[in-house]
Order: sequence, then structure tokens, then C-alpha cells
Amino acid sequence: MTKPERREFDRGPRAHYFTEDRTPAVKEGTLSFAFKGHEFTFESGSGVFSKDRADTGSRILLQEFCKNERPAAGARILDLGCGYGLIGIVLAGVFTDANVDFVEINAKAAKFAARNAKNNGLGNVSVHAIDFTDATQRDRATGGLPYDYILLNPPVKAGKRVTRALVDAALDSVRAGGAMYIVLRTSLGAKAWQATFEGRQDVHLDVFRESGYRVFKLAVKPAMGATGGDGTP
Repeated sequence: MTKPERREFDRGPRAHYFTEDRTPAVKEGTLSFAFKGHEFTFESGSGVFSKDRADTGSRILLQEFCKNERPAAGARILDLGCGYGLIGIVLAGVFTDANVDFVEINAKAAKFAARNAKNNGLGNVSVHAIDFTDATQRDRATGGLPYDYILLNPPVKAGKRVTRALVDAALDSVRAGGAMYIVLRTSLGAKAWQATFEGRQDVHLDVFRESGYRVFKLAVKPAMGATGGDGTP
């Protein structure tokens, strides 16, 4: 976490980027991001997470995912809690044969994500402003089809209950043999979450560590057990 990211975190939930916000998506700035030989640009504004820069957690999550996975043509990928679309847009640009969905409860952020996908010339994306933890909204938006991969940089300021609900909803939405990737800062609860993930019987866990963060790969076993979490840190 950079010093600007730490200041943003320490300010607390003032911006409420993880809650519904249907105010207009007014552009306040543009940022650039280079990844694997691709150049991406993003519009952002107030009320969205890390509006001025590509945050460290998302960069590490992208690096670990692309290091370990090669999505097949037609693969279904979900950027859960997409914000202005950094993770999903990069994945759609790198894996052009995949289908990438974006889900965001904050409608303002979802508007930025849709605009950024268009501005980056991507046609293999779909953006949904919904509460993914609500099964009815989730099934209506996604057609009830499972994903091959789900990536999550959770809103830690929203609290453990919200993160757990997102994790459980995500694992319910990954096909057997697919995987969920989640990034957490080590000093902000990653060790406790690792213990929780290790206690699950329905996934195989891999852990990647870098720069004070942990990326967890939860591969859903073909014979799935219980879908709920086995305790909250």
C-alpha cells in the first residue's frame, strides 16, 4: 500500500465507494496503466476507489492471475466490485477471446467502468450495477451461468461481514474446476482470512505473497462440499 493509498484508507468510509451511489459519473481525471505490453486509460471521479492511481492490490492481483492462468477461448471471467473497471478492462484487453463481466454495487463506479471499456475499444465486456450478494439480482444479471474465474479486491473498509458475503457469493458462482482470486493486505486481515480459507473443504487453496499483500487462489473442487464459509476471522 502506497502512502496515498494509506491516507485514503485512514480517512475511513467517508467516500462510501462500496455502497450504492447513483449520482452522475463526472470525470475528474484520467489515469494510464501499462500491463503486458498493453496501454490502458481510465476516467475516474469522486466516490470511486483509488480514483487517482492504479492501486497496489489490484496490480498484484492482476500480476498473479496472469502469471498462473491462461483462460481458454470463451472463458467467463468476473471482476467483482470492479470500481471504474481497472481489473476487468485489463483482463479483457489481454485475453481478448474471454468474456469479462463487471459487477459493481456503486452505480456511479459502474458508469465509469462502462465508459472506460468503450474508450479502450473493448467489445468482450458486460457491466452490471447490482448487489452481487443478492441471488436474485445476481441470477438476473448473469443468467445464472457459472464463471471460470472471479477476481476480487474486496472493500476492506466495509467490514468482514461484507467481505465474507462477497466471498461466499463468488464461490457459489464459480464452476467446479474454476477458481476465485482475492487479494488482501497482510496487515489488514490477510492472515485471519487465510486461516478461514484453509478451513474450507470445497476449495484447494494456493497463496502468493508480494509486497505486503497476499493473493489467495481458491480453486473449486469438482466434488463440491458446503458452499458457506467456515467461520469469519
